[in-house]
Amino acid sequence: MKTFELEYLLEPIAEQFGFYTKRMFGGLAVYLDDKMVLVLMEDKQTKEYRGVSYPYAIWNGLMVPTERSEHESLMADYSSLIPHVVLGKWLFLSLEDNEFEDQSERIVDAIKARDPRFGIQVEDRRKSKKKKTARFIRSLRNLGPKTEEDLISVGYETVQQLLDAGWEEAYCRLVLAYPQRNNLNMLKALMGACLDMDWRHLDARDEAEAQKWVMYFKV
Repeated sequence: MKTFELEYLLEPIAEQFGFYTKRMFGGLAVYLDDKMVLVLMEDKQTKEYRGVSYPYAIWNGLMVPTERSEHESLMADYSSLIPHVVLGKWLFLSLEDNEFEDQSERIVDAIKARDPRFGIQVEDRRKSKKKKTARFIRSLRNLGPKTEEDLISVGYETVQQLLDAGWEEAYCRLVLAYPQRNNLNMLKALMGACLDMDWRHLDARDEAEAQKWVMYFKV
């Protein structure tokens, strides 16, 4: 079984009540009090996404699950945090950043102190209150009532919310809540819905991208 070089960072919280880890998204998801607070990622090769090359490996470092409303204050307190290029709702601390050691330790200390800005709830999504929508999500291409129910339960209560988030963020939240949803057909259906096309008409680039995403979430 793969081990992660960055696991040493978790020592300050490893003995905390409610701490556990789970292999997910090609990395190691870290939970505390039923919130996902970090994801350790150690892919040192991938530096490109959708034709854009980056000067650092985009999946090598700390993924910081949070809400967009917390970005400004977190980036002010931790200057090396940036929005992730794929999952823009989450922040990212690159292992290649010169301040990685100092800032990663500070982040873990803040998580230990239960700084509420860190982490997202991923449990009991089905219990969340569902609001009526003006337009049904299932009216989008490829999506049915069951997928609509699950998307509502993870926070996408309107079509516009789903389209604003994009398939990347929506799929991530969906699979974190419902791991059984991690499959190529589900991802292609969601991708097609957000792009307003039949999933069977996705081009080769989108098909390859979908396959990579499914592999990222394999345990």
